[in-house]
Amino acid sequence: MSESIGTDALMLIAGATLFAVFFAGIVYFGRRLASVPFRFADKRQGLPPLRTLRWKLVFAFFCSVAVTIVLLWAIRATGSLLLKRNEALAGWIRPQVDRIGELPILAGIGSVIFLVLFFLLSDQIIRYLKEITRGLQLIGEGRLERRIAVRSADELGEVAHNITG
Repeated sequence: MSESIGTDALMLIAGATLFAVFFAGIVYFGRRLASVPFRFADKRQGLPPLRTLRWKLVFAFFCSVAVTIVLLWAIRATGSLLLKRNEALAGWIRPQVDRIGELPILAGIGSVIFLVLFFLLSDQIIRYLKEITRGLQLIGEGRLERRIAVRSADELGEVAHNITG
């Protein structure tokens, strides 16, 4: 089978499949970690180590790095495959890559991918922080009936729990 499709194409398909499984696992594990209920009644108990805001951000950072590395590998493999198969494209792209360098191009693409992924993975935390801020503004304006939902088991959830009493 590898002779008819080509080794590069098979590696690209395997890499894309591995990436899809890896990314789905990261999203599933991240959501499970964020949605596990936690009680704030026992102050001596403290927060479980992996449920703190700091660890959620570290998790988002390392997941962004890992997915960026896999995507850069896939982009490089796809580019190599395309340049082998399409002479016209290779004639236009190869001089640009030789002039700029492969490493700066991949670093630029990787930086953009990393930032997008990090913002996507930390978006839930930021939205919850904005929700708490809006609730505090309303309470500050005298609307004491306003309640803030406890949606996470980290420091933000503890703040929301303490505000609503």
